[in-house]
Amino acid sequence: PPGQVMKMAKKLCKLTGSPAFGSKSDEVRCLQNYLKATGFLSVTPTGTFGPLTRDAVKAWQKSKGVAQTGAMDASSRAHFNDENEE
Repeated sequence: PPGQVMKMAKKLCKLTGSPAFGSKSDEVRCLQNYLKATGFLSVTPTGTFGPLTRDAVKAWQKSKGVAQTGAMDASSRAHFNDENEE
């Protein structure tokens, strides 16, 4: 169920780095899983931060009222991690 997916995504996603365009990592996959569970990303997470992930991050940033950089910079990461506290 969607609520359960959201809880799982929240439990799994705590960013410590600054995923940005071109990066590839488990943290990017975690971010993508969260963006998919919350409706910002419609494709299967791959762990590669490409144009679709960048656009999803920008849409998420817009929804949170933070600068739409398309990267998980320090400000976005702080908002993201705060939002994902249990």
